Amino acid sequence: MVRFYYIILCNIILELIFLALMEYVCRHKERFSMEYRYSINRFIARYIIRFGRIRLDVRGTENLPEKDGYLLVSNHQGKLDALAIIDAHDAPCGIVIDHETAKTVLVSQFVDLTDGIRIDRGNMRQSRDAIRQMAKQVEEGQRILIFPEGGYTDNHNRVGDFKPGAFKGASYAHAAIVPVALVDSWKPFGGSFGLKRIEVKVRFLKPIAYEDYRRMKTAELSEMVRSRIIAAVSAETGEEADLLLQSAEKVG
Repeated sequence: MVRFYYIILCNIILELIFLALMEYVCRHKERFSMEYRYSINRFIARYIIRFGRIRLDVRGTENLPEKDGYLLVSNHQGKLDALAIIDAHDAPCGIVIDHETAKTVLVSQFVDLTDGIRIDRGNMRQSRDAIRQMAKQVEEGQRILIFPEGGYTDNHNRVGDFKPGAFKGASYAHAAIVPVALVDSWKPFGGSFGLKRIEVKVRFLKPIAYEDYRRMKTAELSEMVRSRIIAAVSAETGEEADLLLQSAEKVG
């Protein structure tokens, strides 16, 4: 966590400036395009990554659909995950996030800038409404990032169980799903590596078209996407896929 607090403490004035800008834009969204709002998030993500001495190795951007909305589905390792994917993803992208996590200053504004979706896993009605909102936004051409593990612990490169409900938004919208494999994204903020430069890998895998999964149950779809992400992580780390499986209670 040394790197995390180093970034926070060394940039307090800049963080206050970001906060003021984000608050203003969030209150006057009608004046700003989604592209401009996303550019603020992307600038912040890139600044944190570069100031934190983190190098991204990004591959597979050619797999991203050039038109229509889609769901980005990623494994979850730590605080860096959303920032790394946003840095690597050119087109505006909203985030699905736990409602408690979204209450944090800066995180809240970061989510709201690109019409992110808060989800309360303990409230079934709110969760269903959030999924409908996700489907509506994807139908309208938005890209949405979701972490179907629902949180993370000390999983490192292991991949936890995926929640099938995370895939209902894409199914309702008849949209493509793009699996995303993160490798070593736990290290910058979760390891005891000081300020040593660290490489994090982001892999956008081949999209899964609606026609390829429309007859599947969400549980089957969930396991298919999870297995593809595990295979990609295994290929990068050299670890056997079976060793990357994790079934455990997670916290966000």
